[in-house]
Amino acid sequence: MTIHDQYIDLKRENPSALLLMKIGDFYEAFDSGAGNLAQVCDLILTERRTKNGEKYQMSGFPYHRLESNIDKLVKNGYTVAVAEQRAGSGTVERYIHRVIREVAR
Repeated sequence: MTIHDQYIDLKRENPSALLLMKIGDFYEAFDSGAGNLAQVCDLILTERRTKNGEKYQMSGFPYHRLESNIDKLVKNGYTVAVAEQRAGSGTVERYIHRVIREVAR
């Protein structure tokens, strides 16, 4: 299973949230989430291809910028799901660690 496939599976758990998935020392978003992340947090939007040649977008930032970027996203009305990683038997397992929503004032 590719990282993009893992992202799609985790996104199904919180379809309305912007999913940030930890990949090594970075948090990444894919597809439409990548465009939203790049726009709100002033990041670069890149494009990759699947093994089948299909294009998808991605954007990300170093792990130490997580809280400041969550703040920006929440202030702009996004619900944010954060997926962390843990080593498994030969693979890296990712799971939704927390979901952050704007607090009503």
